[in-house]
Amino acid sequence: MPELLNFRHERFCQEYLCGPHAGNATRAYEAAGFKRSSSNAAKLVKAVHVVARITELRIAATQILAEATEEAIARTAITIERLILEMEEARQLAMKNGQSSAAVSAVIAKAKLAGLWVEKREPGSKYADLTDEQIERRIREIDALLANAGRGLPGTSDDEL
Repeated sequence: MPELLNFRHERFCQEYLCGPHAGNATRAYEAAGFKRSSSNAAKLVKAVHVVARITELRIAATQILAEATEEAIARTAITIERLILEMEEARQLAMKNGQSSAAVSAVIAKAKLAGLWVEKREPGSKYADLTDEQIERRIREIDALLANAGRGLPGTSDDEL
């Protein structure tokens, strides 16, 4: 639906939809150039052509807002590709300045971003998750191994260990 032919009706729709008079039919009616009249404002806001135009303007505003939001997200989105490009720029600058250590760090960062470099870390010692009972059993097994190891050696006895 194009703009309304009646300029004041069009302005009423726009004033009613946004700005300081949004949602207030009487104030939007006045801002559109009509004399203050609550009853006439109430009638105009319910008129079919006005309701259709306000709906159309609302849809258009929603679409504009959605597009602007999408564009803002795209501009500020951090993507793996973008980070890899930034790391490549850092690597090239480091090589240009003779900073091989920084260049290697940039290569490692790129590999991590691409999922090609995985840090292998042990979450503590291999005995960290054992229960007290399992640790005591392991100590007894080690004691037994040490006791048996000393039996076959000349000059050792069980008492010496």
